[in-house]
This record gives sequence, structure tokens and C-alpha cells, in this order.
Amino acid sequence: MINSSKIDINRIKKGFRAFNKTSDINSTPNKCDANLKIKICGITSKEDLKAAENYGSDLIGFIHVKRSVRYIDLEKIKSFSSILTDKNKGVLVLEPDNVEEALKDIFDSNLTNIQLHSLSPGEMNELIQNLFDINKEEYHIIRAIGISKRELSLDKIKEIRSFAEFSSGILFDYQHQGKTGGTGREISLSTALKAAEISRSFNPHLEIYLAGGLTASRIKKEGSLIKESFDFVDFNSRLEDYPGKKNHIKIKNAIATVKN
Repeated sequence: MINSSKIDINRIKKGFRAFNKTSDINSTPNKCDANLKIKICGITSKEDLKAAENYGSDLIGFIHVKRSVRYIDLEKIKSFSSILTDKNKGVLVLEPDNVEEALKDIFDSNLTNIQLHSLSPGEMNELIQNLFDINKEEYHIIRAIGISKRELSLDKIKEIRSFAEFSSGILFDYQHQGKTGGTGREISLSTALKAAEISRSFNPHLEIYLAGGLTASRIKKEGSLIKESFDFVDFNSRLEDYPGKKNHIKIKNAIATVKN
């Protein structure tokens, strides 16, 4: 086991500013990119992958979380990432039990965009230190945070702030029974906007993602407000014919709605 008590927090903070792809000394707490971007998650086939990429998705997520009906193994993830025109679009979605498991899956996947649905702030510090010490490649760590209530509790605000400090990005998704993601349920926009504001007040360099049952119709209705506070919208279940099978027309329409 790695001794987390030996972690130099100041060293991590200093290094992570260089590590974070979005860092900019001239950044402000406001969203700095005027263009709302798209992540299509839960890809399980090459056909769906190529549709997402060809229609213009900025990021494409592969779920390596066993509780998910869209789970795929690391060999398939490596196969999928190898046919991406731009490998940097691939995102490995994980829910590891510990830092060692996370490191193994990250290195086995050959991907550098990582979306985490577990690990405490201390464990994330440990993970980041090991990514620096073991492999000098540039990693982009997105931490998923679950929201289910319309009001953010003090504990939830503390959670947001604790992960905002060390993450490259924060993804807000619907939480059910303590688990984040996979519900197809929407987060209240007012709550999501407040969560994004809290995140950026603590770390202005963050990329902020909105997930949770997103549809093209919601973007048409609330897109201007979403665009003001979020960098990415994350589509998954609402673009499917059934779990794991994306509808290519829905992918096309969702991406066109966001980009237009």
C-alpha cells in the first residue's frame, strides 16, 4: 500500500496547476470558453463510437464500472480508442475501490482523460501524486459529484469544494442511493447552476460538466443558461434505443442543437 500520510499537499497543488489542462494565469471565475462542448458517454460499439465522433462529439466516454449496464472491459476500450481519429477524445469512466485499482485501470487503458465516480479527496491526492511519479504523461481527472436534492446541503458544498481543489474537471450527475450516474434523471437547473458557481469560486480553472438525463429538447429550452455556467454537456441514456445502443439520429440532433 502507498502511504498517503507522506503526501506533500503543497507539492501536489503546485504540480497540479501545471497538470491541469485548463489552467491559465489570466483565467477568471467565469466560464472562459464561449462554446458549449459535448461528451457522449456509454459507448459500447464501434458503430456508435464512429457516429458520435463523425457528428462532432468533443469527448467520448467508455464506462468501466461493473454496476453499469453499459460496462465494457479494458480490452474493448483499448480497441475503441485505437480507432478514434483523435485519441484525446476518449474518456475512461471508473469507480475504483482504491488507488491501486484506479492506477492499474488507467495504465491498462492507455487513456489520459479519466472520469472518477469514487475515491475520497485524500485518495485523489494520492492518485495524482502517483500519476506524476510513475508516468509523466499529462492526465485530465474529472470527478463526478452526485446531486439529487433541490437544495445543496452544507455537506454537499463541502464535497464540491474538496474535489474542486484537485480536479481538472467536475461533472454533476444525478445521485440515487449513494451512487452517481446511470439513472437517466435530470438535475434541477437552478441547483446545477449553484453547484457550478461554488466549484468555480473555489477553483476558477475547472472545466464543469452537466450530466443527468440530458436531451436535445432540454438544451433547446435551457441551453443559454447552461452555456453561461458549463463547459460540457454529457449525453448518455436519452440518446439510446435501449441501454448500450445509441440512436444515431438522436446523437446527430443533440450535437447539432448544442453547436447551433
